[in-house]
Amino acid sequence: KSKLISWLQLIRVPNLFTVPGDILIGYFVILDVSLSYKTFLLIIISLCLYSFGIILNDICDIHIDKIERPNRPLPSEKISLKSAYFATIILAICAISIACFLSEITLFVSILLLIVIILYNTILKKYNNLGAFSLAICRILNIILGASAHFAYSDESYLLLFLPILFIGTYILGVAKLAHNETEVLKKRNGIGLIIVSSLLWSYFLILGGFLRSEFHLSLLGLIFGMLVIIYFKKFDIRNPLKTQKLIGKLIGLLIIFQASCLVLFNANICAVLILLLIIPMQTIQKHFYSS
Repeated sequence: KSKLISWLQLIRVPNLFTVPGDILIGYFVILDVSLSYKTFLLIIISLCLYSFGIILNDICDIHIDKIERPNRPLPSEKISLKSAYFATIILAICAISIACFLSEITLFVSILLLIVIILYNTILKKYNNLGAFSLAICRILNIILGASAHFAYSDESYLLLFLPILFIGTYILGVAKLAHNETEVLKKRNGIGLIIVSSLLWSYFLILGGFLRSEFHLSLLGLIFGMLVIIYFKKFDIRNPLKTQKLIGKLIGLLIIFQASCLVLFNANICAVLILLLIIPMQTIQKHFYSS
């Protein structure tokens, strides 16, 4: 049981609940499609690559974590480096193998995502802006991975991906910049402006879109999203590293509301409800496992 808890801590298990929504956004960009075995295989690929990146992150940061986060699984030696390396290899092989089974486009996007993850963990995260930008690219590629199931189609529906990608790229860029020095007292509001502006613009877009389409549940999602961002930052203190880490976990959780709103835009209402329901286990698990 103790070993299982350590592995769940290592892969940041609360964050895994934000992965399926990215895939579904990309998948439902082609209207009038339904869930199939491809959907679930794409989600498995995404979960494997996400877990791969998280474990590799802790492997590369082990010397820093021995000082700043000594109780985490790798620096505390609850999980050995050898086991962690082995897990990354297995996860990468699983992701690429499943991608080979689906399509050449899915394989290409998966390999590209894998490369960006490796570059981030080994080189790019040493530089605040480049590291944050590469994390934003990873989230964008995750959405494109979901759309890769339909790249054989020639459909203008792909243009619908522009707004979600623009938002999530800006939002994650802000969150990543904020998280770069999460264990320190922040001297400036790194990334906070990006998060607030992108969130409020997305909230406004949803509220307006809901009224124009007479879909008031969409407006409600936009209102909830915007209000939560305001509430979170109202209680935020840049001088308190613990509050910074908690805020990052909450901001990652807000991705679920964003994902659900995109699915409503793409007329995938049932999937939107299912994604929203993931908030319940995520919030419960966040009380016991860290997200950042």
